Amino acid sequence: MDSCRHINRVKVSQDHSILNPQKWLCAECGTTESVWACLSCSHVACGRYIEEHAFKHYQQTKHPISIEVNERYVYW
Repeated sequence: MDSCRHINRVKVSQDHSILNPQKWLCAECGTTESVWACLSCSHVACGRYIEEHAFKHYQQTKHPISIEVNERYVYW
């Protein structure tokens, strides 16, 4: 099986938001539902079914990979 080139480049720093549950809220609207952390820069934002702030972050930055902090879904 081939590995994803994006996953191979992920380097999570010790202060990354994914490692601190206190940071698991959308930086824009403050919700704690369907929260995604960008694995490129650690920006935290809500998913498509809330206010779409994580998707808007992707559109602005083109950062290719994020993880849903509660369910651990990865999207790239």
